[in-house]
Amino acid sequence: MDITINPPPSSTDATQELLDFLYEYKNDETTRVLHRNRLYLLKDILEDLTDSEYLKYKDQALDIGCNAGISTYIICQNGFSTVLGVDIDDSHIEKAKHNVLYDKSKIRFDVINAENLTNTSAYNLILCMEVLEHVDNPTKVLDKIKSSLSDDGIIIISLPNKISLPYLLKIILYKLKGEELDGDTKMHLQYPFWDSLRLINDDRFVIIKKYGSNLFLTGPIIKYMKNKPIFSIVNSINYHLSRSWPFYYFSQFFFIVRKNRNNSNK
Repeated sequence: MDITINPPPSSTDATQELLDFLYEYKNDETTRVLHRNRLYLLKDILEDLTDSEYLKYKDQALDIGCNAGISTYIICQNGFSTVLGVDIDDSHIEKAKHNVLYDKSKIRFDVINAENLTNTSAYNLILCMEVLEHVDNPTKVLDKIKSSLSDDGIIIISLPNKISLPYLLKIILYKLKGEELDGDTKMHLQYPFWDSLRLINDDRFVIIKKYGSNLFLTGPIIKYMKNKPIFSIVNSINYHLSRSWPFYYFSQFFFIVRKNRNNSNK
């Protein structure tokens, strides 16, 4: 499976067909586009971390909130020997196990609450993508993640960003209409990027890189432009701006954490 930002210019796109089946987007074109972009960014981040030698060892990786397992597969595809994908929803794990990309020799899936992870200090990479805003105790989950990381390990965290431009526009539109934000939107507005960074309030760890996904694409823009020839150009511009300074501060926020070697024994 080859993840690209835009589907190839052909009527058949096996990657998108698989994503549609696993994640059941149905008519939700916005989620279809933005989820694909996030998966591509994950692939890009892993390649970036490998090239910059932050990811020197690829023995074991952990994917928290793996859903149907595509992110787990992308990690495995990057060269990891074994990858464990966990999710609290057993229906997601069942779907992941029936994923055609499921390689039992390298990938394992299990139903596990992130708050109950075993402290192993074994993982060279831990991915926590769009999970912390959904859990009751994000501090406890992060403590589990930290204690499960090897000395040379890397953590990739992503969270919705309250001050991302699409969310700011949504807030403004709701206020202009005099309506209350729905519960799902409120849940995704808990963390402006500075509060996301404060979650790593630990001298033993250091944030080494930041990225972003989706600077300006909103549902109405995607719906209007999706089938127009120019959309692939607009989407590519959005992707590359989002992952660049200072625009990642106004996008869906990703940041990369590793152990602070100057304080690793404290």
